[in-house]
Amino acid sequence: MSGVLKFAAGVMVAGFGVALSTQAGLGATPISSVPWVLTFVTPLSYGTLTLIINIFFVLAQVAILRRRFPIFQFLQIPATALFGLCIDLGMWLSRPFVTEVYVFQVAMLVVGAAVLAVGILLQVRSDFLCIPGDALVKVASREFGLPLSRLKITLDGSLTLVALVTSALSLGRIEGVREGTILSVFLVGTFIGLFSKVFPK
Repeated sequence: MSGVLKFAAGVMVAGFGVALSTQAGLGATPISSVPWVLTFVTPLSYGTLTLIINIFFVLAQVAILRRRFPIFQFLQIPATALFGLCIDLGMWLSRPFVTEVYVFQVAMLVVGAAVLAVGILLQVRSDFLCIPGDALVKVASREFGLPLSRLKITLDGSLTLVALVTSALSLGRIEGVREGTILSVFLVGTFIGLFSKVFPK
């Protein structure tokens, strides 16, 4: 499978994973938690805030690589728009699976995290592009020699903490972040580590 096809498949799979996790009703995924909380604070749309956050992820990569940052990688920004479309499609496709039964919500969250991990791994191994959050993890992993799964957990945990603090300070309550968000911090990174070992190539 070519790099472009791997990337496209990764974006679509990751988009569906985010949608499935969100439809579980136990809180937004960590990578989406900050823009989701900010929709309750600002008049900007979820998609616009997601794009803004991802631009910061691109700038973080530039800060790490400096002159070694390939101009080509600025295509991550329009790739985020594609990711958003895939999330919207995934939300529609996963609608029949929505449930109020807690045990099934947890199961849906776990499956969503596993699907998201597969999408991220496909993007990372495409050597083409990644959506900015995942690209940042990839760059940091290569530059600092740290495991991809550990850095993913660190990024997700940091974003969740920012979302919690933003919600508490701006709204006086916790909105958009629930136990599912916290659980996803560990689930996605763990699944990436597991799938990396099971499918080393």
